[in-house]
Order: sequence, then C-alpha cells, then structure tokens
Amino acid sequence: MFDLNYLFKGVNENKKVIKKGNKIRVDVENYESNGQIEGRSINDFLEKSKYLFTINPKMKRIDLYIHGRFFGDDAVILYVELVIKSLFDYGYKDIYLYLPEYDNNSMTAALFDMSIISKCLNRSRLLKRKEFLNYYDKMFVDKNTDYRKSVGVINKELLRLIIKNDGYTKSPSCVGTLVYDYLYLQYENGKLLFSDEYIDAAVNIVVEIVDNTLCHTKSDCIFSMKVCDLTDSRNRKFMLSINFSNFDDTIIGSYIDEGLKNGTLKNATKEKVEAAYEYHKHFFNEEYDYDKFTMVSVFQRGVTTRDNATNDSGRGLTTFLKSLLVATKFYSCYVYSGNNLMNFESDLIVPDKNGYIGFNKSGKYIDDIPDLEIFSNMKYHNNGTLYNIMLIYDRGDKI
Repeated sequence: MFDLNYLFKGVNENKKVIKKGNKIRVDVENYESNGQIEGRSINDFLEKSKYLFTINPKMKRIDLYIHGRFFGDDAVILYVELVIKSLFDYGYKDIYLYLPEYDNNSMTAALFDMSIISKCLNRSRLLKRKEFLNYYDKMFVDKNTDYRKSVGVINKELLRLIIKNDGYTKSPSCVGTLVYDYLYLQYENGKLLFSDEYIDAAVNIVVEIVDNTLCHTKSDCIFSMKVCDLTDSRNRKFMLSINFSNFDDTIIGSYIDEGLKNGTLKNATKEKVEAAYEYHKHFFNEEYDYDKFTMVSVFQRGVTTRDNATNDSGRGLTTFLKSLLVATKFYSCYVYSGNNLMNFESDLIVPDKNGYIGFNKSGKYIDDIPDLEIFSNMKYHNNGTLYNIMLIYDRGDKI
C-alpha cells in the first residue's frame, strides 16, 4: 500500500493561496532565520496543498514558490516531491517551481540537484509531468521483481525504490544487495569512494530498517540513497544520504505499546521493557511521554513481537545504531514519527555490554530516562515513520 493520502491526514486546510484566472500561486513560507527549509515549511505546503484538492484542477496552473536559502536535508526534498506527485495524481497538469532565495552553493544543494524534481524541471521552471510520473512508475519492486536486472531508479547519483509490502521475506536482503552494488558504482580515479567496511555498514543499516518497516506496518516503504562530493580545499569528503519513509496509521513504537498491553513481546527482553516502563512512567510529562518511551524502546536489543523475525531484526535496530559510529562524522540523523522527532547523538547511542541503549549520558535504559534534548515536538503529525540519515564520510585523502 503506497497511499499518499496519509501525508495530508491531520493537517488543517489553509486557503491562503492567490487565485488569478487559471493561475494559483502557492507560497511556501520559511520560518528559520538562516533560511533553512525544514519541517514547518513542509507543514505549510501540506496545508495549502490540501486546499488545492478542493479545486477543480482542469486548465489550472500552479505557481509554487518555496522560500528559503537551502533545504535542511534530503527528507525535506523528498516530502516536497511527494506533495507534488499528489498534486499531479489529482489532475494538475502544469506546476511551475520557483526558489527565489535559493543558495546554489549550500551543502544540500547537491541533494536537490540529484532529486527527481530537479531532473524534471525545465528552463522555464515547468515540472515535466509525464517524465516525473514515469520515474515513479519505475520505482516499484515486489516479490515478482527480478533483482538480478536493473530495477528502480538507479544510476551513479541516485538509488530510489518503492518496496511493496507483500509479505516477501527476502525483500530486505534483495534491497541490501542493490545498495551494495550501488555503492560499488561509486568510483573516482579507479578507487572506491567508500571502504569495504563502510559499505557493509550501510548495507546493514538498509536491511535492518527495511525489514522492520515491512514487518511492523502494512505500508510500502519508499527508500532513497544519494552520494554527494563534499571535497574541500584540504580533504576528500563525501556525503551519504539515506531516507526511508512509510505512510499509514502505525507510528513507531506501536508494537511496543501493544506488546506491553497484550503481553506479546517476545523473549527475555519483555521483562526489561516492562521494568523500564515501571521506572520511566514516573517521569512522564509534556516533554517526555509514553510515545517517546516506546520510541526509545524500539531501539533496544531483542525487542520484537514476531515469532519468526528475519535478519535477526529483533535487535531493535542496534546494528543500525552501531553502524552510524563507523568511520563517520554526524551531520543529521533522526527518526520522525507521529509528532515526535528523535535525534541520534553520537555520544548517547553507544550500547552497553548487553546491547541496551540509554540515549543518555549514563548509558542506562532501564533505570534512567533519555536526554530530553534529543527530542523535538513537531507541529506536523507524520503518519508513519521517516528515517533520515545524513553521514559525512572523510576518506582521509589529502588534497
């Protein structure tokens, strides 16, 4: 199920658009002093687009102005893209995109240049609708896909897939193989951009998250990976950007909630989560609540409700968290579900000897609450779960 209606579920309709003849002008506002286009801008775009669905699209032209100097990360670009796809699917034929304050020299400019939006934008700023939708038609992979052939949107710049949630248990490993092949396309002067160890870590991240996403929701999973050259005057550096999104009524931690209430958490970790809950519940307030507790609990070793978990995914994404520490400098890594965004801070995600992660300076999960600074309360309720992983890889080569 790839249902983009969930994007707009829960947002209010905003009629503050300018209609003149057959033209509709939509201004996506910027809220950051540094000009960063981030979550509040996306919420503004979603609210105004929800109103556009009440208008007959026949013979209508949308002039879309996104204000801001730079996109915060690739997840923001992806959500802009998905809203545009929704408008095309609804019936709008002509969408013009303008970025009046955009800085082409920003660090994330390369991510936008690699986007499907950029690839389909002509010189007059018109988004080529047919070409845009054709990209999406190529993205779907399912149990009948021959992964030995070229699938999805894949080239040296971009790997993009929509993974059907059809119960095919080999999907995570098949996608992992594609990621492996994609990263081995990244050559420069006869040398791989990434070390073998780094590629293995990236593959483990992808397999772990895809497996958990498909097993704990009914939604399809949209997956994107990009590699950007960030070389400066001294060192060879590259950015690896990975995004996962799914859209449905299931937010991260829902199965923890069900497991606590119904006793369906598996193995000995059930006692650990229950013990942690008994301690943490005494600290619940507006800043730290039950949903944040279940979000933290998802990332604990062995946490699962499944009898037959594939790829040992019951580790609660411990492998993913460990892998972030391998040969990487953090730039932006977070998970966003419901109204909660949780950042992965490098000094707070080190597992203890038993594999549990406290997300705090003490390193304790059961008898200490996480550092509240890792959380952000978001205005936009994200129906489903988004992972954004932006990693800076320093190859160590001197210029």
